[in-house]
Amino acid sequence: MYTDVYKKYVNNFKTILPFILVKVGIDLLNYFSGSSVKRVEKYDMVFGIGEIIRNMEIQLIVLGLFLFISSPIIYAFMALLCKKILKDEEDINLGETLRESTHYYFRYIGLSIIIIVIMIGISLFMILTGGMFLLIIPIVLFLLYFAITVEPCTEYLVYSDSSVEEAFSGGRKIGKKYFWEIVGLNIITTLISLVFKSSFFLNMPGLLIVSFITAIIQGYVIMFRMNLCTLEN
Repeated sequence: MYTDVYKKYVNNFKTILPFILVKVGIDLLNYFSGSSVKRVEKYDMVFGIGEIIRNMEIQLIVLGLFLFISSPIIYAFMALLCKKILKDEEDINLGETLRESTHYYFRYIGLSIIIIVIMIGISLFMILTGGMFLLIIPIVLFLLYFAITVEPCTEYLVYSDSSVEEAFSGGRKIGKKYFWEIVGLNIITTLISLVFKSSFFLNMPGLLIVSFITAIIQGYVIMFRMNLCTLEN
């Protein structure tokens, strides 16, 4: 299963490259925004430039809003690319695919919000249990189980062009069926990411390398989840 997806991914790498470059660009934007605030804070007590810091904080808020608005389109675009690649469509038009990805925008946001709210609810319930050790362990395990089983939901939304409710239930069904395959992929990708992050210093060349590798891994994960949807249909 992993190998088949890998072959598709490598053979269509040029088509997927725009997603990877956009992800690297976002990482660089985050890096420069964060480092700008830190550089200003270093000299604030000496020069009294609190106003500049406030402006930097506004920039971070604007960046956060930009990411919130753009992320659904970026990930829906990648999921739609993977869907077309796995269906062996020829002459995939990136501009047309980008326009098509906006069709999922509000449903993608709605589905993501539902998943986040449920996970926050489970986490809050765990906090409210306080020191009840016997309850904390099963709650943590359930939270991890839930997080794994909902991973294919957004890909299922794009694959089936369904409602939010259908994407949630259909995606979880696939997540439960291929639970251990998803866990195995998460372990592999996490280990690879840790190796690269620990091997390069966080200077500009190192950041570029780590961001590029991380984006490649993210792209592969999306294609893997989309492949699970195709196997079920």
